[in-house]
Amino acid sequence: MTKIVSVVLILSLVLILLFKKTWPIHSPVFETKHLAFLQPDFEHGFVWPQRVRHGDALNIFLHLNRKNVLLEINQILGPETRKFLSQLDAPRIDENTLDKCTIETGCEWLSNLQFKIPTGWPNGIYEVSFQSGNTMRRMYFFIPPHPNQQGDALFLYDWSTLNGHNLFGGCNFYGDFHDGKMKQSAAEVSHLRYSLKRPMMPTSLEFNDSVILRENNVFDGLGWLPTISQFLKTDAIFNTSLAEMDEAILKKYKFVVIAGTQEYLSRDDFTLLQHYVESGGFLIIAGSEFGLNYINYNKNRDSIAFYKVVPHEKIKDPPVRVTSVANPLMYWGFSFNFGVGIFSSKIFDFQIINTKHPYFENINVQKTDSFRSLRGWSFGAVLTQNGNTFCLTHSEIPCNDVEVLGLVKTKYQIATEESHERLRFSDLLANEFEHQNPEREIFAPLMKVKKGKGHFLAIPGNLLEDPRSVDEIQFIKNVVNTTK
Repeated sequence: MTKIVSVVLILSLVLILLFKKTWPIHSPVFETKHLAFLQPDFEHGFVWPQRVRHGDALNIFLHLNRKNVLLEINQILGPETRKFLSQLDAPRIDENTLDKCTIETGCEWLSNLQFKIPTGWPNGIYEVSFQSGNTMRRMYFFIPPHPNQQGDALFLYDWSTLNGHNLFGGCNFYGDFHDGKMKQSAAEVSHLRYSLKRPMMPTSLEFNDSVILRENNVFDGLGWLPTISQFLKTDAIFNTSLAEMDEAILKKYKFVVIAGTQEYLSRDDFTLLQHYVESGGFLIIAGSEFGLNYINYNKNRDSIAFYKVVPHEKIKDPPVRVTSVANPLMYWGFSFNFGVGIFSSKIFDFQIINTKHPYFENINVQKTDSFRSLRGWSFGAVLTQNGNTFCLTHSEIPCNDVEVLGLVKTKYQIATEESHERLRFSDLLANEFEHQNPEREIFAPLMKVKKGKGHFLAIPGNLLEDPRSVDEIQFIKNVVNTTK
Protein backbone atom coordinates (compact mmCIF):
# COMPACT_ATOMS: atom_id res chain seq x y z
CA MET A 1 0.00 0.00 0.00
CA THR A 2 2.85 2.32 0.90
CA LYS A 3 4.50 1.69 -2.48
CA ILE A 4 1.26 2.50 -4.30
CA VAL A 5 0.93 5.78 -2.43
CA SER A 6 4.55 6.64 -3.23
CA VAL A 7 4.05 5.93 -6.94
CA VAL A 8 0.90 8.07 -7.00
CA LEU A 9 2.72 10.95 -5.32
CA ILE A 10 5.63 10.73 -7.77
CA LEU A 11 3.30 10.66 -10.78
CA SER A 12 1.37 13.62 -9.39
CA LEU A 13 4.59 15.58 -9.00
CA VAL A 14 5.58 14.80 -12.60
CA LEU A 15 2.20 15.94 -13.88
CA ILE A 16 2.49 19.15 -11.89
CA LEU A 17 5.88 19.91 -13.43
CA LEU A 18 4.66 19.11 -16.94
CA PHE A 19 1.44 21.11 -16.87
CA LYS A 20 2.30 23.89 -14.47
CA LYS A 21 2.80 26.41 -17.27
CA THR A 22 -0.63 25.71 -18.74
CA TRP A 23 -2.57 26.46 -15.58
CA PRO A 24 -4.57 29.68 -15.33
CA ILE A 25 -2.49 32.44 -13.79
CA HIS A 26 -3.94 33.76 -10.56
CA SER A 27 -1.19 34.66 -8.15
CA PRO A 28 0.89 36.99 -10.38
CA VAL A 29 -1.80 39.64 -9.99
CA PHE A 30 -0.42 40.13 -6.48
CA GLU A 31 3.28 40.00 -7.30
CA THR A 32 5.24 43.22 -6.82
CA LYS A 33 7.91 42.51 -9.42
CA HIS A 34 5.73 44.25 -11.98
CA LEU A 35 6.50 47.56 -10.27
CA ALA A 36 9.89 47.45 -11.98
CA PHE A 37 8.58 49.81 -14.67
CA LEU A 38 8.61 52.67 -12.16
CA GLN A 39 11.48 55.11 -12.43
CA PRO A 40 13.90 55.36 -9.47
CA ASP A 41 12.65 58.88 -8.71
CA PHE A 42 8.98 57.83 -8.78
CA GLU A 43 6.87 59.51 -6.08
CA HIS A 44 3.19 59.10 -5.34
CA GLY A 45 0.68 58.70 -2.54
CA PHE A 46 -2.90 58.23 -1.38
CA VAL A 47 -5.13 59.40 1.46
CA TRP A 48 -7.34 57.38 3.79
CA PRO A 49 -10.14 57.45 4.59
CA GLN A 50 -11.55 59.11 1.50
CA ARG A 51 -14.69 60.08 3.41
CA VAL A 52 -14.01 62.36 6.39
CA ARG A 53 -16.15 64.61 8.54
CA HIS A 54 -15.21 67.75 10.39
CA GLY A 55 -12.78 66.92 13.17
CA ASP A 56 -11.74 63.58 11.61
CA ALA A 57 -8.09 62.79 10.94
CA LEU A 58 -7.11 62.42 7.28
CA ASN A 59 -4.09 60.12 6.92
CA ILE A 60 -1.70 60.96 4.08
CA PHE A 61 0.54 58.12 2.83
CA LEU A 62 3.49 59.02 0.58
CA HIS A 63 6.41 57.36 -1.13
CA LEU A 64 9.09 60.06 -1.40
CA ASN A 65 12.66 60.28 -2.61
CA ARG A 66 13.49 63.44 -0.68
CA LYS A 67 13.54 64.60 2.91
CA ASN A 68 10.09 66.16 2.83
CA VAL A 69 7.43 67.58 0.52
CA LEU A 70 5.04 70.53 0.73
CA LEU A 71 1.38 69.68 0.14
CA GLU A 72 -1.61 71.78 -0.92
CA ILE A 73 -5.28 71.07 -0.24
CA ASN A 74 -7.84 72.49 -2.68
CA GLN A 75 -11.58 72.06 -3.04
CA ILE A 76 -12.54 70.99 -6.57
CA LEU A 77 -15.24 73.21 -8.06
CA GLY A 78 -15.58 71.83 -11.55
CA PRO A 79 -12.84 73.25 -13.78
CA GLU A 80 -11.72 75.56 -10.96
CA THR A 81 -10.28 74.88 -7.52
CA ARG A 82 -10.44 76.80 -4.26
CA LYS A 83 -7.30 76.72 -2.15
CA PHE A 84 -7.82 75.91 1.53
CA LEU A 85 -4.30 75.07 2.66
CA SER A 86 -0.77 75.34 1.30
CA GLN A 87 2.73 74.63 2.60
CA LEU A 88 1.63 71.54 4.55
CA ASP A 89 4.92 69.83 5.40
CA ALA A 90 5.02 66.01 5.06
CA PRO A 91 8.27 64.19 5.98
CA ARG A 92 9.73 61.20 4.18
CA ILE A 93 9.38 57.78 5.85
CA ASP A 94 12.03 55.27 4.81
CA GLU A 95 9.72 52.28 5.43
CA ASN A 96 7.29 53.46 2.72
CA THR A 97 8.80 51.43 -0.11
CA LEU A 98 7.17 50.34 -3.36
CA ASP A 99 7.70 46.65 -2.61
CA LYS A 100 5.16 46.97 0.21
CA CYS A 101 2.36 47.47 -2.33
CA THR A 102 0.15 44.75 -3.78
CA ILE A 103 -3.27 44.71 -5.40
CA GLU A 104 -4.69 42.62 -2.57
CA THR A 105 -3.32 44.44 0.47
CA GLY A 106 -2.77 47.91 -0.94
CA CYS A 107 0.29 49.84 0.16
CA GLU A 108 1.23 48.91 3.71
CA TRP A 109 2.86 52.26 4.37
CA LEU A 110 3.11 54.33 7.51
CA SER A 111 1.22 57.62 7.59
CA ASN A 112 3.55 60.50 6.71
CA LEU A 113 1.09 62.99 8.11
CA GLN A 114 -2.26 63.22 9.88
CA PHE A 115 -4.39 66.24 9.12
CA LYS A 116 -7.46 67.17 11.17
CA ILE A 117 -10.34 68.45 9.02
CA PRO A 118 -11.28 71.98 10.18
CA THR A 119 -14.85 72.63 11.25
CA GLY A 120 -15.44 75.48 8.80
CA TRP A 121 -14.61 73.63 5.60
CA PRO A 122 -17.66 73.18 3.31
CA ASN A 123 -18.83 69.79 2.13
CA GLY A 124 -17.48 68.72 -1.24
CA ILE A 125 -14.59 67.08 -3.07
CA TYR A 126 -10.98 67.96 -2.25
CA GLU A 127 -7.55 67.17 -3.64
CA VAL A 128 -4.24 66.87 -1.80
CA SER A 129 -1.44 67.62 -4.27
CA PHE A 130 2.32 67.96 -4.51
CA GLN A 131 4.79 68.55 -7.32
CA SER A 132 6.99 65.61 -8.33
CA GLY A 133 9.35 66.63 -11.12
CA ASN A 134 7.15 67.82 -13.97
CA THR A 135 4.09 65.99 -12.65
CA MET A 136 1.49 67.14 -10.15
CA ARG A 137 0.49 64.20 -7.94
CA ARG A 138 -3.10 64.32 -6.69
CA MET A 139 -5.00 62.39 -4.02
CA TYR A 140 -8.70 62.84 -3.33
CA PHE A 141 -11.12 62.85 -0.40
CA PHE A 142 -14.53 64.36 0.33
CA ILE A 143 -16.46 65.87 3.21
CA PRO A 144 -20.07 64.58 3.10
CA PRO A 145 -23.04 66.90 3.56
CA HIS A 146 -24.44 67.37 7.06
CA PRO A 147 -27.79 65.55 7.45
CA ASN A 148 -29.44 68.67 8.89
CA GLN A 149 -28.07 71.06 6.27
CA GLN A 150 -29.00 69.35 3.03
CA GLY A 151 -29.31 71.02 -0.33
CA ASP A 152 -31.76 70.41 -3.17
CA ALA A 153 -29.44 68.13 -5.15
CA LEU A 154 -26.86 65.47 -4.35
CA PHE A 155 -23.97 65.26 -6.82
CA LEU A 156 -22.16 61.90 -6.82
CA TYR A 157 -18.85 61.62 -8.65
CA ASP A 158 -17.23 58.23 -8.92
CA TRP A 159 -14.26 56.56 -10.62
CA SER A 160 -14.96 52.89 -9.90
CA THR A 161 -13.97 52.04 -13.47
CA LEU A 162 -10.58 53.66 -12.97
CA ASN A 163 -10.15 51.57 -9.83
CA GLY A 164 -10.60 48.55 -12.05
CA HIS A 165 -7.90 49.82 -14.39
CA ASN A 166 -5.52 50.79 -11.59
CA LEU A 167 -2.18 49.05 -12.16
CA PHE A 168 -0.47 50.19 -8.99
CA GLY A 169 0.78 47.01 -7.34
CA GLY A 170 1.26 44.94 -10.47
CA CYS A 171 -1.93 44.24 -12.42
CA ASN A 172 -5.52 45.37 -12.83
CA PHE A 173 -8.98 43.83 -13.16
CA TYR A 174 -8.75 43.89 -16.94
CA GLY A 175 -5.74 41.56 -16.86
CA ASP A 176 -3.12 44.05 -18.03
CA PHE A 177 0.38 43.90 -16.61
CA HIS A 178 2.42 47.07 -16.87
CA ASP A 179 5.43 45.23 -18.30
CA GLY A 180 3.28 44.09 -21.23
CA LYS A 181 4.51 40.49 -20.95
CA MET A 182 1.52 38.89 -19.26
CA LYS A 183 -2.20 38.96 -19.84
CA GLN A 184 -5.02 37.53 -17.75
CA SER A 185 -8.63 36.95 -18.70
CA ALA A 186 -11.52 38.50 -16.82
CA ALA A 187 -12.47 35.03 -15.55
CA GLU A 188 -9.07 34.71 -13.89
CA VAL A 189 -9.22 38.01 -12.04
CA SER A 190 -12.92 38.63 -11.42
CA HIS A 191 -12.94 36.76 -8.12
CA LEU A 192 -10.00 38.69 -6.64
CA ARG A 193 -10.21 41.68 -4.33
CA TYR A 194 -8.61 45.02 -5.14
CA SER A 195 -7.49 47.33 -2.38
CA LEU A 196 -8.52 50.99 -2.49
CA LYS A 197 -5.61 51.94 -0.22
CA ARG A 198 -3.02 52.60 -2.92
CA PRO A 199 -2.13 55.33 -5.44
CA MET A 200 -4.15 55.61 -8.62
CA MET A 201 -2.37 54.64 -11.84
CA PRO A 202 -4.95 53.63 -14.46
CA THR A 203 -4.12 52.75 -18.05
CA SER A 204 -5.92 53.64 -21.23
CA LEU A 205 -9.20 51.80 -21.72
CA GLU A 206 -8.41 51.21 -25.37
CA PHE A 207 -4.89 49.81 -25.26
CA ASN A 208 -2.87 47.11 -23.48
CA ASP A 209 0.45 48.92 -23.79
CA SER A 210 0.90 50.72 -20.48
CA VAL A 211 -0.44 54.08 -21.64
CA ILE A 212 -1.31 55.98 -18.48
CA LEU A 213 -4.45 58.10 -18.45
CA ARG A 214 -3.81 61.76 -17.80
CA GLU A 215 -4.93 62.72 -14.33
CA ASN A 216 -6.77 65.83 -15.50
CA ASN A 217 -9.25 63.62 -17.38
CA VAL A 218 -10.44 62.02 -14.17
CA PHE A 219 -12.45 65.06 -13.13
CA ASP A 220 -13.49 66.54 -16.48
CA GLY A 221 -17.11 65.70 -15.70
CA LEU A 222 -17.05 67.92 -12.63
CA GLY A 223 -17.54 70.85 -15.00
CA TRP A 224 -21.26 70.35 -14.50
CA LEU A 225 -21.12 70.83 -10.72
CA PRO A 226 -20.82 74.66 -10.69
CA THR A 227 -23.42 74.87 -13.44
CA ILE A 228 -26.15 72.99 -11.62
CA SER A 229 -25.18 74.83 -8.43
CA GLN A 230 -26.41 78.04 -10.08
CA PHE A 231 -29.96 76.68 -9.99
CA LEU A 232 -29.94 74.27 -7.06
CA LYS A 233 -28.22 74.14 -3.70
CA THR A 234 -25.95 71.18 -4.35
CA ASP A 235 -24.09 68.78 -2.05
CA ALA A 236 -21.27 66.68 -3.49
CA ILE A 237 -19.80 63.31 -2.54
CA PHE A 238 -17.02 61.38 -4.21
CA ASN A 239 -15.92 57.81 -4.92
CA THR A 240 -18.26 56.14 -2.46
CA SER A 241 -21.18 53.78 -2.44
CA LEU A 242 -24.62 55.34 -2.17
CA ALA A 243 -25.47 52.45 0.13
CA GLU A 244 -23.33 54.14 2.79
CA MET A 245 -26.01 56.82 3.03
CA ASP A 246 -29.19 56.53 5.04
CA GLU A 247 -32.12 55.96 2.67
CA ALA A 248 -34.26 58.50 4.52
CA ILE A 249 -31.57 61.16 4.03
CA LEU A 250 -31.20 60.36 0.33
CA LYS A 251 -34.94 60.72 -0.24
CA LYS A 252 -34.82 64.30 1.04
CA TYR A 253 -32.95 65.37 -2.09
CA LYS A 254 -35.11 66.50 -5.00
CA PHE A 255 -32.34 65.60 -7.45
CA VAL A 256 -29.58 62.99 -7.41
CA VAL A 257 -26.96 63.59 -10.10
CA ILE A 258 -24.51 60.79 -10.95
CA ALA A 259 -21.51 61.82 -13.03
CA GLY A 260 -18.08 60.51 -13.88
CA THR A 261 -17.33 56.96 -14.98
CA GLN A 262 -19.45 54.85 -12.65
CA GLU A 263 -19.48 51.69 -14.70
CA TYR A 264 -19.79 49.52 -11.61
CA LEU A 265 -22.27 49.70 -8.72
CA SER A 266 -23.09 47.37 -5.86
CA ARG A 267 -26.47 45.66 -5.67
CA ASP A 268 -27.24 47.78 -2.62
CA ASP A 269 -26.61 50.89 -4.73
CA PHE A 270 -29.11 49.74 -7.35
CA THR A 271 -31.71 48.95 -4.70
CA LEU A 272 -31.27 52.33 -3.04
CA LEU A 273 -31.61 54.20 -6.33
CA GLN A 274 -34.67 52.16 -7.23
CA HIS A 275 -36.37 53.13 -3.97
CA TYR A 276 -35.32 56.75 -4.45
CA VAL A 277 -36.86 57.03 -7.93
CA GLU A 278 -40.01 55.09 -7.07
CA SER A 279 -40.61 57.34 -4.05
CA GLY A 280 -40.63 60.43 -6.27
CA GLY A 281 -36.98 61.40 -6.68
CA PHE A 282 -35.47 62.81 -9.85
CA LEU A 283 -32.36 60.90 -10.95
CA ILE A 284 -30.05 62.50 -13.52
CA ILE A 285 -27.39 60.24 -15.01
CA ALA A 286 -24.68 62.37 -16.59
CA GLY A 287 -21.84 59.85 -16.85
CA SER A 288 -20.30 58.44 -19.98
CA GLU A 289 -20.94 54.94 -18.58
CA PHE A 290 -23.16 53.88 -15.72
CA GLY A 291 -24.13 50.65 -14.04
CA LEU A 292 -22.88 48.19 -16.62
CA ASN A 293 -21.55 45.69 -14.07
CA TYR A 294 -21.49 44.95 -10.36
CA ILE A 295 -18.94 45.48 -7.63
CA ASN A 296 -18.88 44.19 -4.08
CA TYR A 297 -17.29 46.03 -1.15
CA ASN A 298 -15.75 44.24 1.80
CA LYS A 299 -16.93 44.89 5.36
CA ASN A 300 -14.36 47.64 5.97
CA ARG A 301 -15.11 49.20 2.57
CA ASP A 302 -11.41 49.42 1.72
CA SER A 303 -11.40 46.83 -1.08
CA ILE A 304 -13.67 45.85 -3.95
CA ALA A 305 -14.29 42.89 -6.22
CA PHE A 306 -15.48 43.36 -9.81
CA TYR A 307 -17.94 41.10 -11.61
CA LYS A 308 -18.55 41.19 -15.33
CA VAL A 309 -21.99 40.65 -16.82
CA VAL A 310 -21.76 38.38 -19.85
CA PRO A 311 -23.74 39.89 -22.77
CA HIS A 312 -26.46 37.86 -24.43
CA GLU A 313 -25.87 36.06 -27.71
CA LYS A 314 -26.06 38.02 -30.93
CA ILE A 315 -29.32 37.54 -32.77
CA LYS A 316 -28.94 36.28 -36.34
CA ASP A 317 -32.16 37.75 -37.75
CA PRO A 318 -32.07 41.47 -36.89
CA PRO A 319 -35.18 43.60 -37.41
CA VAL A 320 -33.10 46.65 -38.33
CA ARG A 321 -29.79 47.57 -39.94
CA VAL A 322 -27.34 50.32 -39.12
CA THR A 323 -27.46 53.42 -41.32
CA SER A 324 -25.05 55.63 -39.35
CA VAL A 325 -23.08 55.76 -36.11
CA ALA A 326 -23.04 58.99 -34.15
CA ASN A 327 -19.95 60.68 -32.78
CA PRO A 328 -18.41 58.80 -29.80
CA LEU A 329 -18.59 62.12 -27.96
CA MET A 330 -22.36 61.74 -27.87
CA TYR A 331 -23.23 59.32 -25.09
CA TRP A 332 -26.60 58.89 -23.47
CA GLY A 333 -24.90 57.46 -20.40
CA PHE A 334 -28.00 55.64 -19.25
CA SER A 335 -28.38 52.21 -17.71
CA PHE A 336 -30.64 50.74 -15.08
CA ASN A 337 -31.57 47.25 -14.01
CA PHE A 338 -35.02 47.71 -12.47
CA GLY A 339 -36.94 47.66 -15.71
CA VAL A 340 -34.91 50.06 -17.83
CA GLY A 341 -31.56 48.60 -18.77
CA ILE A 342 -30.40 50.74 -21.68
CA PHE A 343 -26.63 50.53 -21.84
CA SER A 344 -24.43 53.49 -22.67
CA SER A 345 -22.13 53.72 -25.63
CA LYS A 346 -22.28 55.07 -29.16
CA ILE A 347 -25.62 56.15 -30.56
CA PHE A 348 -26.70 54.27 -33.69
CA ASP A 349 -29.26 55.26 -36.29
CA PHE A 350 -31.13 52.30 -37.76
CA GLN A 351 -33.44 51.66 -40.69
CA ILE A 352 -36.36 49.33 -39.91
CA ILE A 353 -36.26 46.47 -42.42
CA ASN A 354 -38.72 43.96 -40.91
CA THR A 355 -41.83 45.51 -39.36
CA LYS A 356 -43.22 42.04 -38.48
CA HIS A 357 -40.20 41.01 -36.45
CA PRO A 358 -40.99 39.65 -32.92
CA TYR A 359 -38.97 42.55 -31.55
CA PHE A 360 -41.84 44.84 -32.56
CA GLU A 361 -44.53 42.63 -31.05
CA ASN A 362 -47.71 44.61 -30.24
CA ILE A 363 -46.21 47.71 -31.89
CA ASN A 364 -47.47 48.82 -35.31
CA VAL A 365 -44.21 50.21 -36.70
CA GLN A 366 -43.54 51.68 -40.12
CA LYS A 367 -40.29 51.52 -42.05
CA THR A 368 -40.19 55.31 -41.98
CA ASP A 369 -40.25 55.51 -38.17
CA SER A 370 -37.18 56.91 -36.41
CA PHE A 371 -35.22 54.23 -34.58
CA ARG A 372 -32.18 55.17 -32.48
CA SER A 373 -30.33 52.76 -30.28
CA LEU A 374 -27.37 52.43 -27.96
CA ARG A 375 -24.55 49.92 -28.43
CA GLY A 376 -26.56 47.91 -30.92
CA TRP A 377 -30.33 47.58 -31.19
CA SER A 378 -30.62 44.65 -28.77
CA PHE A 379 -29.36 46.77 -25.88
CA GLY A 380 -32.29 49.14 -26.06
CA ALA A 381 -33.74 51.81 -28.29
CA VAL A 382 -36.00 54.82 -28.54
CA LEU A 383 -38.63 54.68 -31.26
CA THR A 384 -40.27 57.89 -32.50
CA GLN A 385 -43.55 57.42 -34.35
CA ASN A 386 -45.97 60.19 -35.33
CA GLY A 387 -44.53 62.44 -32.68
CA ASN A 388 -44.80 59.83 -29.91
CA THR A 389 -41.72 58.33 -28.25
CA PHE A 390 -41.47 54.75 -27.01
CA CYS A 391 -38.84 52.89 -25.00
CA LEU A 392 -37.83 49.57 -26.53
CA THR A 393 -35.35 46.92 -25.47
CA HIS A 394 -34.55 43.32 -26.12
CA SER A 395 -36.71 41.01 -24.02
CA GLU A 396 -33.68 40.25 -21.88
CA ILE A 397 -33.55 43.88 -20.73
CA PRO A 398 -37.19 45.00 -20.54
CA CYS A 399 -38.22 48.59 -20.02
CA ASN A 400 -41.98 48.20 -20.04
CA ASP A 401 -42.09 49.80 -16.59
CA VAL A 402 -40.79 53.04 -18.08
CA GLU A 403 -42.65 55.80 -19.89
CA VAL A 404 -40.77 58.18 -22.17
CA LEU A 405 -42.20 61.62 -21.42
CA GLY A 406 -40.16 63.52 -23.95
CA LEU A 407 -36.73 64.59 -25.11
CA VAL A 408 -34.86 67.47 -23.48
CA LYS A 409 -33.16 69.44 -26.24
CA THR A 410 -29.91 71.39 -26.36
CA LYS A 411 -27.21 72.27 -28.87
CA TYR A 412 -23.79 70.67 -29.07
CA GLN A 413 -20.83 72.47 -30.59
CA ILE A 414 -17.07 72.07 -30.69
CA ALA A 415 -15.74 75.59 -30.47
CA THR A 416 -11.98 75.18 -30.86
CA GLU A 417 -9.35 72.55 -31.45
CA GLU A 418 -8.17 73.22 -27.90
CA SER A 419 -11.38 71.81 -26.46
CA HIS A 420 -10.54 68.41 -27.98
CA GLU A 421 -7.36 68.27 -25.95
CA ARG A 422 -9.38 67.94 -22.75
CA LEU A 423 -11.37 64.96 -24.00
CA ARG A 424 -10.44 61.31 -23.77
CA PHE A 425 -8.04 59.99 -26.38
CA SER A 426 -10.61 57.68 -27.96
CA ASP A 427 -12.91 60.63 -28.55
CA LEU A 428 -10.31 62.38 -30.68
CA LEU A 429 -11.37 60.02 -33.44
CA ALA A 430 -14.39 62.29 -33.79
CA ASN A 431 -12.39 65.39 -34.73
CA GLU A 432 -12.92 65.13 -38.47
CA PHE A 433 -16.59 64.25 -38.06
CA GLU A 434 -17.22 67.22 -35.77
CA HIS A 435 -15.49 69.77 -37.99
CA GLN A 436 -17.80 68.68 -40.79
CA ASN A 437 -20.79 69.06 -38.46
CA PRO A 438 -19.89 71.95 -36.13
CA GLU A 439 -23.31 72.22 -34.46
CA ARG A 440 -26.28 69.97 -33.93
CA GLU A 441 -29.22 69.42 -31.61
CA ILE A 442 -28.90 66.79 -28.91
CA PHE A 443 -31.88 65.03 -27.36
CA ALA A 444 -31.76 63.40 -23.93
CA PRO A 445 -34.71 61.12 -23.05
CA LEU A 446 -36.77 62.08 -20.01
CA MET A 447 -38.25 58.95 -18.41
CA LYS A 448 -40.89 58.27 -15.77
CA VAL A 449 -41.17 55.09 -13.70
CA LYS A 450 -44.75 53.90 -14.13
CA LYS A 451 -45.18 52.17 -10.80
CA GLY A 452 -43.67 55.05 -8.84
CA LYS A 453 -43.69 58.84 -8.78
CA GLY A 454 -40.12 59.50 -9.83
CA HIS A 455 -38.34 60.57 -13.00
CA PHE A 456 -34.90 60.23 -14.44
CA LEU A 457 -33.05 61.90 -17.23
CA ALA A 458 -30.28 60.40 -19.36
CA ILE A 459 -27.82 63.09 -20.39
CA PRO A 460 -25.15 62.41 -23.05
CA GLY A 461 -22.28 61.77 -20.68
CA ASN A 462 -19.44 63.49 -22.51
CA LEU A 463 -21.67 66.37 -23.54
CA LEU A 464 -20.97 68.30 -20.36
CA GLU A 465 -17.29 67.50 -19.84
CA ASP A 466 -16.12 70.71 -21.46
CA PRO A 467 -18.10 73.89 -20.62
CA ARG A 468 -17.01 75.42 -23.93
CA SER A 469 -18.64 72.62 -25.89
CA VAL A 470 -22.26 73.16 -24.94
CA ASP A 471 -24.72 75.78 -23.72
CA GLU A 472 -24.84 74.24 -20.25
CA ILE A 473 -26.90 76.99 -18.68
CA GLN A 474 -29.83 76.56 -21.04
CA PHE A 475 -29.60 72.80 -20.79
CA ILE A 476 -29.85 72.82 -17.00
CA LYS A 477 -32.73 75.29 -17.19
CA ASN A 478 -34.55 72.82 -19.41
CA VAL A 479 -33.89 70.02 -16.93
CA VAL A 480 -35.02 71.97 -13.88
CA ASN A 481 -38.11 73.26 -15.69
CA THR A 482 -39.29 69.68 -16.31
CA THR A 483 -39.99 69.32 -12.59
CA LYS A 484 -42.10 72.44 -12.19
